[in-house]
Amino acid sequence: MPEFQVSVSKARAIVVLAEDGNSDQSDARALRTVLSLTGVKEGQKGHIVVEQSDLVKLVGGDLVETVVSHDVIGRLMIQCARQPGLAQIWEDILGFESCEFYIKRWPQLHGMHFEDILISFPDAIPCGIKVASCGGKIILNPEDSYVLQEDDEILVIAEDDDSYAPAALPTVLSFSFRNKDFL
Repeated sequence: MPEFQVSVSKARAIVVLAEDGNSDQSDARALRTVLSLTGVKEGQKGHIVVEQSDLVKLVGGDLVETVVSHDVIGRLMIQCARQPGLAQIWEDILGFESCEFYIKRWPQLHGMHFEDILISFPDAIPCGIKVASCGGKIILNPEDSYVLQEDDEILVIAEDDDSYAPAALPTVLSFSFRNKDFL
């Protein structure tokens, strides 16, 4: 496998894929990679996604998110086989040609209800919250009454990560129809 040079401290995300063949060797390589990445002292900002085991998660802590890709792919294939047309939807959601998922913290929205967050983004669709108090668990379609906490992040679908931002809430005007001329 050829070696590549990357700027770990500038990367928004780092993906460590499993090797084909011996799973123990693949786990060991992923573990060495995660240990190397967590040792970087240059202000690493991105998160690490590893196609591996709980051992890697234990070593990497909150910086690492593990994915068992064959389980996910198998489930998606079964869903697509059972529901015609679903494959095209997954391709649109997961492909890079159209909108994608983004997670970002917006401090100016802390303390707002999710129902207000829904109408705060003219160029994105809020669809969930990454809840800091639950270890970063993502809640899709939270209750409208959910109040965004200080370290929570908002999951949106948007065209690009720099193509959306919250706008001011629309003002609601009250109007009375008591005048006889309107009846």
